[in-house]
Amino acid sequence: MIGLIIMAIGFVKAASDYGILQGFAFAGLWFVFGLFLLGIPTIVAMMRTLGTFEAKEFIQGILAQCLLIAILYGILNLFGMEEMFSWFVFGGIIMGLTAPQQALNRDREDRIKLNQEQDTEK
Repeated sequence: MIGLIIMAIGFVKAASDYGILQGFAFAGLWFVFGLFLLGIPTIVAMMRTLGTFEAKEFIQGILAQCLLIAILYGILNLFGMEEMFSWFVFGGIIMGLTAPQQALNRDREDRIKLNQEQDTEK
């Protein structure tokens, strides 16, 4: 719910500062990078479940999320909305911190089981 509120307020801000098309661009980007927990929210979630990662897996995950953050910044730059990047930073931190701990743990446990099954099939 908080993600939708951030998206709505950000849409209004982007539309008033940059125009309605950029407002829709912000909403679309927030839908992908905010609500689907890509980039900054995932980094925060990884930090919250740090004990369940192997070092190599953690580093790979952080690097992948940093690449997604760079892609996000590039897209914002193309739309001329670099200043809206802070919305993704602060909103991403909020989204990452408000994700239920039980859901994060369950997702990690499912991923670990899947990795173990794939290893035994090899």
